[in-house]
Amino acid sequence: MQIRRIVVGLELGKLSDQAVLRAMGLAREFGARLDVVHGCGVALPQRGVARRAFFAEHAARARASAREAARGKLELLVEDPVYARLPLDDYLHVRAEPGAQALLQFACEHDADLLVIGAHRHRKLLDFGGTGRAVLARSPCPVWVEPAEARRFERVLAPIDLSPSTELVLRAARSLAARFVVPVRVLHVFVPPEIAYDPEGGPNAGPTHVIDDLCAAEQGASRELVAGFDWGALPVETEFAAGDPAEEIVARAGASDLIVMGTHGHTGLARAVLGSCAYRVLARGRGPMLVVPQREELHPERSSAQTTT
Repeated sequence: MQIRRIVVGLELGKLSDQAVLRAMGLAREFGARLDVVHGCGVALPQRGVARRAFFAEHAARARASAREAARGKLELLVEDPVYARLPLDDYLHVRAEPGAQALLQFACEHDADLLVIGAHRHRKLLDFGGTGRAVLARSPCPVWVEPAEARRFERVLAPIDLSPSTELVLRAARSLAARFVVPVRVLHVFVPPEIAYDPEGGPNAGPTHVIDDLCAAEQGASRELVAGFDWGALPVETEFAAGDPAEEIVARAGASDLIVMGTHGHTGLARAVLGSCAYRVLARGRGPMLVVPQREELHPERSSAQTTT
């Protein structure tokens, strides 16, 4: 995983404060370009010449006001001396589109390697804000979600499930752990097949030896995968559990852990389904989280061009 360009969303409230600070730190660590994007949501009507002319002057004033507000907000946030010396206009971009659309379009136009957004973990499960849900659903690159109560992470926790996204997750975990000099714990959670459960909540109905064989096979496959991965000199440990993946991940993730995990297929988090493991971990986790979309595999030419750490 190579990070050359980082895009972070800026909101005028407090939701994005820690995300902006984290993005600045990541950009400094990786030597990456940082772009701070604020979507003001002031656009002209698409139809009607008269309507466009009527709203043009109002829209121009609204955009100018939004730019001044974003500049003032960013000035209050900047603590890193590198960015304190730079003119704000070198890295602040105020766009007419709403927040999520502005972030996603900018990321696609400029080939971003990482998107950073903020999240309040104390909200109800489905309420991450429209921007967060939309970005997680359609991002063309990994998304770093930074909680409002941010802190330094001291370990990378990488849950894997032996899906096509596993290789991407391990690469990302390795890159971040090496950059910040922290250990890695790889976690695989075995999910017993549904046919093995009593629908009325009783003990497993399926043959115990079949479930045990499946569990042993997955455990062996995960250990072989981790052992064969090039970790360099990083300290790595492997843990195996059985049960509900989201619950097991959250139970093992400390407040000082960075969770790196993937999403599945083209849906990502678009439907905000409660059964989505990544979404549930995101809702209940205490620390930062990097969400790696599996759809990156649809762009092998980009992945193969990246240099791993």
